[in-house]
Amino acid sequence: MDATPQPLISVVMATYNGEKYLSEQLDSLLAQTYPNMEIVICDDASTDGTSLLLASYAAIHSNIRVYHNKENLGYIRNFERAITLSSGSLIALCDQDDFWEPEKLSAQYEALGDADLVYCDADICDENLNTGTQTISSISNCLSYNSCLQQAVFCRIYGNTMLFKKSMLQGALPFPTILPHDWWIAFLASCKAGIVFNNQVLVKYRQHDQNLIGAATGTSRKENTAADSENAIDDVRKRMQLFYETCPTEKTFEKKALQLINQSYQDFSLKNNLARVRYFFKYRQWLLAVKKRSALRNWLFCLKMFVKIK
Repeated sequence: MDATPQPLISVVMATYNGEKYLSEQLDSLLAQTYPNMEIVICDDASTDGTSLLLASYAAIHSNIRVYHNKENLGYIRNFERAITLSSGSLIALCDQDDFWEPEKLSAQYEALGDADLVYCDADICDENLNTGTQTISSISNCLSYNSCLQQAVFCRIYGNTMLFKKSMLQGALPFPTILPHDWWIAFLASCKAGIVFNNQVLVKYRQHDQNLIGAATGTSRKENTAADSENAIDDVRKRMQLFYETCPTEKTFEKKALQLINQSYQDFSLKNNLARVRYFFKYRQWLLAVKKRSALRNWLFCLKMFVKIK
């Protein structure tokens, strides 16, 4: 009797003016040991040689499908479109400028089990893929997560390290634009069957001056420059409201905690400031789970919530 065939994994890539590093990434995808894979690429109206390069690969490799947006959608909408065009029951998000080890998909498929999402460790590299001493796990607590409180304030699960079940996204599209798409996906997984960490280093995460998201901070350049603006504060409030509304009612502990925190985010009144500090102290074991900090620094962070929201 033949063994049960492994499910189709859709490697979903969003490109935009990525000609410089794209060939290395595509070659690493084509070298994957996982036997049942398609590569779905949406190009976001690139103006460099990205489109021609993608066409040359698609002409040779039948498992590569390329789509071109008529206008620039931005990276969140571009990833969303690529996912909707994919056929696999499992999705692996892929950036245009990294490098995957040959066993990435095979190892992640084996590690996924009954969870909704698995993520791996990654080397943080320079623009030439030279590795130093830093990995994602060296700067963040990389754990398996089963509480959405653990993803409500910080997320250090990057899209390029993920493999997740496509069924998890049912009812969760379109992606909200008030937070990165990979954060939204991680939060959804933590609300459902949970997240598993595979401690193998399976990605070379390239850092260069065109990164939209930086591995060291997990924030986009746009977020950094707008951190003190009213729009940024409004987005944080909307994010917490979204998380509270999304959390299933059967997760009574998380639902109540998110309700209280959400209420304290509404304004900077003395009442809410004091309540916010209280709730961060009470739930810090979960809210700060991803942060690699001493107990003292976690306490100081909770105190800072008197004058800010995160």
